[in-house]
Amino acid sequence: GRKTGDVTNEITARYLASEAEKLGLKPLADSSGFLQTFILDKTSLRTDSSWIQVSCLGSVKPPMDRGLVVFPVPAKNVSLDAPVVFAGYGINSPADNYNDLKGIDGKDKIILFMDRAPSSPDGKKCLLKDSTWMKQFGVQKKIAFLFAMRPKAVMIAIDPKSGYSSLEEVMPGLTRYLAEQYSLAGSPSMNDILRGNMPKILLITRAMADSILAGAKTNLRDLQLDIDRDLKPRSFDVPDTRVKVNLCVDKKQVNAYNVAGMIQGTDPVLKNEAVIYTAHFDHIGVDPSGKVNRGADDNASGTAALLEVARAFKAEQKSLKRSVIILWVNSEELGLLGSKYYADHPEFPLEKTVADINLDMIGRSRTPVDTGMYKGEKLDVKAGDSVFVTTGRTSTELMALNDRISKKMGMVSDYAYNSPNDPGQMFSRSDQFSFAQKKVPVIFYTTGAHRDYHSPQDIPSKLNYAKMEKVARLAYRVGYQLAVQKTRPAYDK
Repeated sequence: GRKTGDVTNEITARYLASEAEKLGLKPLADSSGFLQTFILDKTSLRTDSSWIQVSCLGSVKPPMDRGLVVFPVPAKNVSLDAPVVFAGYGINSPADNYNDLKGIDGKDKIILFMDRAPSSPDGKKCLLKDSTWMKQFGVQKKIAFLFAMRPKAVMIAIDPKSGYSSLEEVMPGLTRYLAEQYSLAGSPSMNDILRGNMPKILLITRAMADSILAGAKTNLRDLQLDIDRDLKPRSFDVPDTRVKVNLCVDKKQVNAYNVAGMIQGTDPVLKNEAVIYTAHFDHIGVDPSGKVNRGADDNASGTAALLEVARAFKAEQKSLKRSVIILWVNSEELGLLGSKYYADHPEFPLEKTVADINLDMIGRSRTPVDTGMYKGEKLDVKAGDSVFVTTGRTSTELMALNDRISKKMGMVSDYAYNSPNDPGQMFSRSDQFSFAQKKVPVIFYTTGAHRDYHSPQDIPSKLNYAKMEKVARLAYRVGYQLAVQKTRPAYDK
């Protein structure tokens, strides 16, 4: 599963280093060979000793831990005790004259609310004008309003009409993923900064919510039905009830490795500039049932493509003016940490890096099951010889170059991810983003999200190898042109 910190991840890194050596690539750093080592700080929620406990009408109920999720994982142990206010769906929508927050005081309390929004009896149709309340973005809007009330914590319960009772049922394996927080050692992430000061965000099960609401002699399902029936909020302080939250964390450090090699250019001056190719080789490990997430498309496809791109450039080395760097990055699944580390500690000067060409999930074509949403992602995997291409508007020259070459190859470049209004914000979710932040022109190739994304079903037999080869050839030809032309693409913004 190639999860960062696991032996399979290190085996992969050392395999790529040995392949780079066999291909005749040159290490970027003589002292460390092909491996660039970096250290991660890992903070894990101890699920065996993290729980909530409800005190209701003078009696203390047993602690409940099964299904409890906290996001982000706190930087240190947390213990808090507070009264509870139920805030319906946590929605304030003036357009619908609907406000769950009116008349309640959340300061120094725990605010309990349901995800999604008032809906039809089958739970599929939003009854409010703005349907985004039913989606992930709706939760973000809710939390912004609720944090302004200065609570000690907010608790999110899966709404009963969804048919689920816990986050684990909605997205198996996600709770374990959320129970770990990683950051580059000595370089705190924004989550590290925020998690010490902001109210805790707890995702709880319906059983936990019903235990809390017992003090009001009601339950989540009945409250939801009452709210949805007449679109009138049912928010209230839960009488004679307090909730104690206990969160325990473990801390450790993890070694990780990027892998980098160079094919040196032949021009006396331009060989000191380079085109860099990136692809992440890490994945998400093993699921709770013990099944390996193989990540054939995500991102063994891009990783293998770079081996062939490297082989092609090595064969054409005599014609190259600029140098070419092949960089297999680690820890993308943890928040682009490997590419961020390289961008902060480059082994080749970034001011001499003319462009980054990133390949991430380039091996799939649309199938009949790839429709709708899955794990919060719109299933948009491209059919035929189409591929998503984005530069994040960092370089119109780079986009024009790709356009010319892709048309000559008979391929279709879809630039939907270039839009700043892209709902998935895909440009910021792969490793080219780390280079764009350093003002390096970038271009990113992907065939898009499919039904097997982040699941054990992402296996080699489902790859479209002919399409994967075409995408790799397109990326190679764009980089080759950059390596042989006299000018470098301008960075726009």
